[in-house]
Amino acid sequence: MPKPVAIVGAGLSGLLCARLLHDGGWPVTVFEKSRGLGGRLSRRRYDWGNLDIGAPLLSLSGEQLSLFPTGTVSRQLFSVANWSEGELFTQADQSHYTATMSNNQLCRALANDLDIHRACRVTDLQPTTAGLSLTDDR
Repeated sequence: MPKPVAIVGAGLSGLLCARLLHDGGWPVTVFEKSRGLGGRLSRRRYDWGNLDIGAPLLSLSGEQLSLFPTGTVSRQLFSVANWSEGELFTQADQSHYTATMSNNQLCRALANDLDIHRACRVTDLQPTTAGLSLTDDR
């Protein structure tokens, strides 16, 4: 049986890594300092509504696309324009991917059935004879 794996951070990269390891049969525990998931790819709630923050576009190859659960990202064409010295310059449409739902729902789909400790800041990492020992702020 594989040794347990600890991942510090439940941002997009940490969740993707945890998802791949978990699906490959590794025992994974994720430690996240915040209450929510997604890191810089998250959602903020305001009186006037919700706002996704972070990267709105994901540049993925076909192989990378397979890392995401089916239906969580979709291909979109975006027109890019730059304003420089009083003129607007446009570029050819570029293909990117976006979350088909909110950024927050994308992160929740990746986190489904993972062992995640939220509001748990890792403060120390020490080698031991059995591997590594993590210490949190509690």
